[in-house]
Amino acid sequence: YSFDSKNKQNIERLLDLFKIDRKIINENTYEINKESHYSKKLDYNNKNGYIQIDEEGSKYFIQFVYNYAKIEALVPKEDLTDSINNMCYILRSIKFCCLL
Repeated sequence: YSFDSKNKQNIERLLDLFKIDRKIINENTYEINKESHYSKKLDYNNKNGYIQIDEEGSKYFIQFVYNYAKIEALVPKEDLTDSINNMCYILRSIKFCCLL
């Protein structure tokens, strides 16, 4: 998989946070937010997480937690699909040698 220059630029510009979020993932405590544009609890391949998308003015704030990591981005509507696809790729490809 490779990013073209537009995707690379979007990732550099859009990704605000990339961190381990053990409590939410280990306990799978996320609750669906009915006020969000989109909200879903994830449980796939024995890995938990969630995706939540909220409208913020003319942009959308994406929170995507999966595979012991979290990515957040603020994107215009036209970049939602590409941003989520890129987040999926990044989050599912993370490998940890150990967790403290």
